[in-house]
Amino acid sequence: MTESTCPTVLVDLDVLIAPSEEDHVAEAIRSSVSHAVPEPTYSLGPPTWGDPLADDDLVRQWRIEQEDRPLADRRVRRITMYVEGADVADRLDEISRAAVEAVCPNARKDDALIGSGESVPVVADEFPWSSATRIVTGPDDE
Repeated sequence: MTESTCPTVLVDLDVLIAPSEEDHVAEAIRSSVSHAVPEPTYSLGPPTWGDPLADDDLVRQWRIEQEDRPLADRRVRRITMYVEGADVADRLDEISRAAVEAVCPNARKDDALIGSGESVPVVADEFPWSSATRIVTGPDDE
């Protein structure tokens, strides 16, 4: 399989976030995978579905978990990480983990505690999020 026939993998991370936090979270993801060669490319924009200000699942999650904090200017934004090349599979796990850790900084520590049999208190995420991975093999897949 040649480099030009390799699929592109897109990791979409939809996050309910305030505009002032977007660059910080995107940079946290970038810096977590900066040793990947070649480094994935990123885009930040509204999700490709629905209204980014609509009362969707992430907004409902915020209202349940953060009932004492106003939604303010938070909106759903999509951080997409594009990965392509012959070693896509090797880097996909690393990139996905970096994305989740950027929005859930306690995830790795909590996972280690759970793995060792310790109890972990449930804490709401700072940024409600959802993630999906897409494989693009041609223009009809995007």
